[in-house]
Amino acid sequence: MIRELEKYAKENYVPISRPDAVNYLKETIFKNKYEKILEIGTAIGYTSILLALIDKKINIVTIERNGQMYQEAIKNIKKFNLADQIKVIFDDALNVNLDGDFDLIYIDAAKSQNIKFIEKFSPLLNKNGIIIVDNMLLLDVIKNAKPKKAQQLIKKTEVFKEYLANNTEFIVEYKDDIGDGFALIKKIDK
Repeated sequence: MIRELEKYAKENYVPISRPDAVNYLKETIFKNKYEKILEIGTAIGYTSILLALIDKKINIVTIERNGQMYQEAIKNIKKFNLADQIKVIFDDALNVNLDGDFDLIYIDAAKSQNIKFIEKFSPLLNKNGIIIVDNMLLLDVIKNAKPKKAQQLIKKTEVFKEYLANNTEFIVEYKDDIGDGFALIKKIDK
């Protein structure tokens, strides 16, 4: 059934996490025994489904603002019988207020909003948790977007990196060899 999701994504030009990126997320969850995950950018539910399948104890809240993607994600999550583990919220993530805390926050949404996502959701990160931001290299954007749009997103990503470099609350590590590039963000213990 996973292959069906991958086929759908390819045929419908839906960006989904690359296999090595998902494997890194799975390893991180398994190694750290993470159970509470927040995903910004559900798309068709591909990543959430793969992460929920690791263990029945894993609970995921995922946010999607595109109505068509939201409906597709709901359908796919039901197909995998994971509705009790994955809660999908249909809204712009910046409008969503959540209670609780998370072991892992995975940001794979509007690249131009990364600073706002970090500011809004980092207070929900558990002490030993991690924020992972995907698409730091923007390889697909550079390859597929119009040059002007690509340049705008590259500039916004540079501003985001500068924001992280100047932020004294976080330790940041970049993994350019995973997927489309990851930023791994941990809170500094105070």
